[in-house]
Amino acid sequence: MYRLDLSAPQLNLPVAFYRASEQGAGRPFVARRRKGAIALFALERAGPRTVGCMRDGKALKAVPPMLNGLALLHAIPANAKPPVGTVPLYEFLDEKSGMREYSTERELNREGFLRSADPICHVRIASQRSQE
Repeated sequence: MYRLDLSAPQLNLPVAFYRASEQGAGRPFVARRRKGAIALFALERAGPRTVGCMRDGKALKAVPPMLNGLALLHAIPANAKPPVGTVPLYEFLDEKSGMREYSTERELNREGFLRSADPICHVRIASQRSQE
């Protein structure tokens, strides 16, 4: 009989991350929630050439490898050549309220929100088909 090692790098597959109900506090995304629209697909654990992302105070930031165990998600670094099928994940900040939103869209249709100049990382986007 064979034993399947679930920690094998080949089995580190992207999972669905959903928007958290309250963007302003806590985690901006929740994995495997299955309620609402899928925001993006990313890894739950570190992989080769990935970066961990976690909240650093109020903002979602890429973190050094020593903090990978605390990361909310793992994705392709912003400064790496993005693989086919990935898109940048941007932070949008409302300077009046301090509220932050995260999106793979280049523009956010919310008054007062300004996009960061650089993306946080690159993630896979949810297709229309995956949300049916």
